[in-house]
Amino acid sequence: MIMEEEVDDERIDYFKLDEPEFEFEAEDHNMKSGFVGFFSNGSGGAYFDQFYIEPIDCTDKNQKPHEYKWVPEECNRFRETYKGGPVELRWEQLDPEEPEDGPGQWKVEKNKYGRSKVLMQSTKIYSKSTNQDGSRVSLVDRECNDGHISFHFMALDKGVVKFMFRYVDATEYYCIEFKPDGAYLMRALGGTYMEITKDSGVMLEKEIWYKFKMQIKDVEAKFEFRQQGETEAFNLFDEGIEFEDITDGSIAFETFKCRALFDEIRLAPQDDIDLEQCWASGDPLCGNMEDYIDADEYSLLAEGEEASDILKQCIEDHSYEHRVMWCDEEFEE
Repeated sequence: MIMEEEVDDERIDYFKLDEPEFEFEAEDHNMKSGFVGFFSNGSGGAYFDQFYIEPIDCTDKNQKPHEYKWVPEECNRFRETYKGGPVELRWEQLDPEEPEDGPGQWKVEKNKYGRSKVLMQSTKIYSKSTNQDGSRVSLVDRECNDGHISFHFMALDKGVVKFMFRYVDATEYYCIEFKPDGAYLMRALGGTYMEITKDSGVMLEKEIWYKFKMQIKDVEAKFEFRQQGETEAFNLFDEGIEFEDITDGSIAFETFKCRALFDEIRLAPQDDIDLEQCWASGDPLCGNMEDYIDADEYSLLAEGEEASDILKQCIEDHSYEHRVMWCDEEFEE
């Protein structure tokens, strides 16, 4: 790279590197998309020219030099921290045609029902369609085909809260509808919206925080659901349901005749690493423990070996889910 300025047809070099071009490679195994930026400090100015990005083909993870099998292939890491700018940069909103009591209002709100920040839909928007369409937001630039997904939610009204996974577009996805009379597993495909099964053991009540977690791989999935404060999770739906019609996609949320809050939204890939060993090795690809554990939980770990033992046991019990997908419960209760 040569940094230069052209003044009156005279070219002035501010400085030159040994090579005519400065090249570097960057690998990110966590995110599906992002930006490249420049920063300068303590100088009169910096000039950049002939900047371009050349994509390269992905290589097989087994050919990489590090020994940890952790590179996500089927699910991008994501955690909604409310720090990435406006909501619409991460979530794409879709309202039904000719809605009643709309439009939907998806915003980050502070100090709601014991949470410092939440993603809130603040209207009782609905449509008169048979599908009970409401206001929807889908996560952009992320996919989670096989992996772990978790979130907390609260309904503020007697309505319907929907969670979509393997969300391809507005007409192709799987959906769980949480209603006052039960949870419904649905599928939207080929212009049809149909019920797969129902679980009457889960009845949505308003102004209660619920915790939902799922693990999906290939055609199999496991769903767990519980109220905050409960020590045991409730397994949703019967085993043996196959999710083979739709194999990839993102996630989405929707509300129908219901205001709702969402928090602790996280995606994580299917990994089989010993993360503590990875941290101890100093491998920069592993990140830091603080990246995987909430600040309050990390401070608790620092207080003594007892808390650390809890985490280690949780990691042993749940394999990769230690990324605070499951093990956070050890510290919240």
